Amino acid sequence: MKFTENLNLDELFHCALSASEQGDHAQSITLLKECIQQEERAIYYYMLAAEHAEIGLYQYAIEEMTLALEKDPSLWIAKFQLSLLYLTIANIEEAVKVWSELKDSNATNYLRMFSEGLLHIQEGNTAIGIKKLKEGIDVNKENNPLNDDIYNIIQSLEENNENEVPEIIHEDNESELEDRSNKDSAINKIFISKYQQNDNEN
Repeated sequence: MKFTENLNLDELFHCALSASEQGDHAQSITLLKECIQQEERAIYYYMLAAEHAEIGLYQYAIEEMTLALEKDPSLWIAKFQLSLLYLTIANIEEAVKVWSELKDSNATNYLRMFSEGLLHIQEGNTAIGIKKLKEGIDVNKENNPLNDDIYNIIQSLEENNENEVPEIIHEDNESELEDRSNKDSAINKIFISKYQQNDNEN
């Protein structure tokens, strides 16, 4: 008998979170898959995507984040993270599509600001984009790890010249993007931080 057979769904999920916090990705993934077998909730797919992103299985993470959004289209933080997953694999076209949708959505203000800022940067309007990202950081009082990640992007932009789109969002720099992502973990850290929306954001 598996030890999990005596656990209810909430217990399984919290054990999965605990395993993730301890860096036991295999255990967390196993438990999250058991949760999904019992009930296909958006949050389970969301966290499974987070685990797969953390170990570099980005295509799995994209598929699972997409499923999370199918279950709950108003899980705006998942949508923003989906854009970062596309960014990680240098699929700029899809990232831009998500940012455009978020910018005109009912998402929280800071997610709209971040999306608008990244769109400006992708279009070459780096100074305007940085300004918008900084405004988003000022507004975001609940997701400090997300602010840290956006700040890392700003630093990268400023180091590469304020008037030039940096490597982080060039379509033709996939290998350099992956190296930067693996080295600094700027993108991956956004997932392990377990951002959660308030009920009034859904």
